[in-house]
Amino acid sequence: MKVRIIYSVMILAFAFSVTIPTLLVAEDVSPQGVYRTTTAYRVGVAFWTQGINPHYGAFFSGGWGRNQHYRGPGGDAATCSSGSGCIGGWNWHGAALSTLLIPKLWYFSGSAQRTASNYQADMFYDA
Repeated sequence: MKVRIIYSVMILAFAFSVTIPTLLVAEDVSPQGVYRTTTAYRVGVAFWTQGINPHYGAFFSGGWGRNQHYRGPGGDAATCSSGSGCIGGWNWHGAALSTLLIPKLWYFSGSAQRTASNYQADMFYDA
């Protein structure tokens, strides 16, 4: 029985032009790329709910954002008065998580809060 199974695997391997070790080794499916620190390229409306309720965000190139910071006056500590906690706990939005959602109270509390270059994050870029 064991010989039959090995023989069947060898025939399948030949039929699909792969070697036996290729069939037995799990494929590495980790993404190929690198995280880089970058600043947002735009700040504005990220999406609307109920047609009349805008939600704001800082838009970044790349994807899978993490380690976000505020580089404007007061730094990260200043964001703690946002009404939604400090910037480190703010949510990411979008299919590739490339938009950092900005609390409305914070967004409208001054012009520095609406300046894209004041937002920084580590973003994933494909290799």
